[in-house]
Amino acid sequence: MMGRQQVTEEKPKSKSFVEKAAYVVTPGTAVLGLLYYFGATYWNAYFTYFGIRVNQLDYSIQDYLLGSPQALFLPVWVLLTLGVLVFFAFRWAERELARPRHTQLRTLVCRSAAAVGVALLLLGFPVFLEPPWWSDLVLSRLRSGWPRDLVPTLFVAIGAVLMMLALRLYHRSGGQEEGPWRLAEGFMVAVLAMVLFFDVARYARGVGESSAAAEAQRHFSDLPAVLVHAREPVEPASAAIRCVDEGRQHQPFRYRCEGYRVLAHSKTHYYLIPGDRDPQWGDVTMILMDDASIRVQVRGQYWGTGAS
Repeated sequence: MMGRQQVTEEKPKSKSFVEKAAYVVTPGTAVLGLLYYFGATYWNAYFTYFGIRVNQLDYSIQDYLLGSPQALFLPVWVLLTLGVLVFFAFRWAERELARPRHTQLRTLVCRSAAAVGVALLLLGFPVFLEPPWWSDLVLSRLRSGWPRDLVPTLFVAIGAVLMMLALRLYHRSGGQEEGPWRLAEGFMVAVLAMVLFFDVARYARGVGESSAAAEAQRHFSDLPAVLVHAREPVEPASAAIRCVDEGRQHQPFRYRCEGYRVLAHSKTHYYLIPGDRDPQWGDVTMILMDDASIRVQVRGQYWGTGAS
């Protein structure tokens, strides 16, 4: 008789924290989270320009995601292009300096890259913290816009790339074990990711502000024009708004105001802004309760059309 075969079951290996986190935070979830954040940054900057907080508008996740392409397309395209160029330049420099005949040059480049990289990485403290002396001595000398927002962080990213080059050259020389080298390289990748996140967030905020300013320059021609009918007299938000009393024959909504455009609409309020800027007050947002006391009529693109 054949003996029974004994089957030994191995205990499943305990998973690491990163492996466990991968079940919770998938790449798709992370991407959607970033799109949501940058879209929210864009819309918050846009409405803050007019004195409105975006959390007052009951925006949905889809609304924030729809705002993210404007905030992401250009910086991601530029950064991906630069990343490809830097990657090929990095690999070429690493291979050339790894040749035996370039031993002295490799040592010189390794030490120089490490020194410059450390200096630029230390620059990250004032860049990200922005103390008052940094704003007065450095940022005030840069032109407003993308030079002031992106150039300082670009130097921090260059420092991380130089440190990665120095670590790789040092590792190829046999001066470092595999574990510490991988850890240091991972830290530099994290610095690059942080710089990327910081730059895109600032760009999204700048695009939101510039979009709002451009909308005001166009006298809000892209926003729908409305007629406001009210039961009680409505104080116009600026001299550009024309409000008239149409008489008892138009009861109960006898007071009509024209010249407004809909900036935003929440579940409870209309946020209206004059189509023409008031010379004294500028862009003044009118906030009206969306209740039975008013009726808002939206004008279409053709004369005489509209839907209430």
